[in-house]
Amino acid sequence: MGLNAGTASSRGTLAFTRDVLSIEISGPSHPQLTLVDLPGLIHTPTKEQTREDVKLIHEMVSEYLEEKRTIMLAVVSAKNDYANQMILDMCRKIDPPGNRTLGIVTKPDTLKAGSVNEAAWIELARNKNIYFNLGWHILKHRTEDDVAMSFEARNAQEKTFFSAGVYKSLPGHTKGISSLRVRLSQLLYTHLKKELPTLQKEVNTRLEQTADTLEELGEKRSTAAEQKRFLFGVSMQYQAIVQDAVKGDYAHPFFETSDNTQGFGDPVTARRLRAAVHHLNQQFAIQMRQYGHTFRITTEKDFDGTNAADEVPRKDILSEYAKAAKQQQDKSRQDTIDWVRNLLLRSRELELPGNSNPLFMSQLFWQQSKNWKSLAAAHVERVDNLCSHLVKDAIEYTTIEGLAEKLFETKLEPKLVERHNDAVHELDRLIADKQRPLCTYNPAYTTTLWTSRKKRVTSRTQAVPVNTTVVQKAEGQQDMEKTNAEDALDSLIAYYKGKVEYFIEAVTDQVIERHLMIDLASKTFSPLLIDAMSEREVYQIAGEDEDITGQREHFEGQKAILEKGQAAFRKALGSFH
Repeated sequence: MGLNAGTASSRGTLAFTRDVLSIEISGPSHPQLTLVDLPGLIHTPTKEQTREDVKLIHEMVSEYLEEKRTIMLAVVSAKNDYANQMILDMCRKIDPPGNRTLGIVTKPDTLKAGSVNEAAWIELARNKNIYFNLGWHILKHRTEDDVAMSFEARNAQEKTFFSAGVYKSLPGHTKGISSLRVRLSQLLYTHLKKELPTLQKEVNTRLEQTADTLEELGEKRSTAAEQKRFLFGVSMQYQAIVQDAVKGDYAHPFFETSDNTQGFGDPVTARRLRAAVHHLNQQFAIQMRQYGHTFRITTEKDFDGTNAADEVPRKDILSEYAKAAKQQQDKSRQDTIDWVRNLLLRSRELELPGNSNPLFMSQLFWQQSKNWKSLAAAHVERVDNLCSHLVKDAIEYTTIEGLAEKLFETKLEPKLVERHNDAVHELDRLIADKQRPLCTYNPAYTTTLWTSRKKRVTSRTQAVPVNTTVVQKAEGQQDMEKTNAEDALDSLIAYYKGKVEYFIEAVTDQVIERHLMIDLASKTFSPLLIDAMSEREVYQIAGEDEDITGQREHFEGQKAILEKGQAAFRKALGSFH
């Protein structure tokens, strides 16, 4: 190449470079060929070429030869023994059968006519020594004295040379520049016909990869209109997914990633939100019925309690809900009556003996239901977490990663916090309602209370011998406070049973459904919210970074080139049939 002035050693620079000088010659009579003229292989460094030059040339030649779609022209000069010319060894190592190697012999005019050496080169040109599937070709170059000779004169001189001596016995298509042009065109045609389908497949693959990359970058977002249009599209996709999750319609591919092996409280399961919340609500209902009361009073033969004597913890309750059992205190009926009696004695006002303070029942209920707030609050938090996970997954699914984070942090998360706060405030109102004096119109309360008292009276009557005098005496000696305590306990158990069912319904409907589930999609991210955003807000969220814009322009340009190549391949493949 010799692009540097002076010697390599004196200037400390390479005499060769990897830069490619391209020269295009076009015209109706020119063949469709691309030739790459590689520098000749150097065996050892010289004053002009350094060791680095030798290495560079070998690496460069190897890179071109290893490209499987090229046809290698292994050019050897008849001035030197071909056994010493490295290019032949390199080509045979890379292409052992010679399927894409054409040997070229130059300067045969330097050989002595009739010599053994000339015969050896003729043998090589006949493809009988070093065999290549593509064969060999022989050319006569212009000598130093013929530099000024025209192409026409040069071709005529070459034709005369090959029509005499041993060269006239060589097949016409293997000698001379004119036949080489035809031969290379035919070789290229055959080679391209073989390689074009593979090349087309590679172009199609690269086009698909480029299209996928552009899709990952998202829609173009360089102007305010493009940014807003992009956000509108995201919000519509987001709303469709979240609405389906709330309704329980899981046909969208978004829900296919749900892991059926995970528990219902797991974030992965949150994608199927309605199913997950329904299950957690059921868990909350079991928890409240079994563990919601402060005192666990065992039901006896003739006396009602809060739990059956043989009751065991349900196996279908999740561990986080079963933990509520630790907040309960086990009490026998007699211990509970004593507790009620002591509280009754400390709650007296101006009521007559045998009567109780009207607010006394409220105090009992407040004590028995004091854990409701913490249990319900924990349940609300679990459902709220599921909603948050769904919203985050949905926005990540519908847009690119960096933009999803911006949207969630600046728009969606604040809306989720608002909804959570509204749910907590609603729960606080329910708890405040619970703390008011008791009132019920539930007929089940009076029925349950009447049945409990009847069972208690019947049990006592059956326990006393049938003797009127003794019965009258026993009745006269009854402890009025104990009787009041028993009545109050039966009232508490009957009232609690109805009230806990109402509380379960109120939490799941007025708190969970009203504030966390309903309108989850439209209240967190909708076209209306986007329309209300200023251009600055839109730009801060959806504006495209400069590096993304640069990447997009690069891949769009690459896509355009590949699409042109795809069209060219279709045309070229059509011409081969």
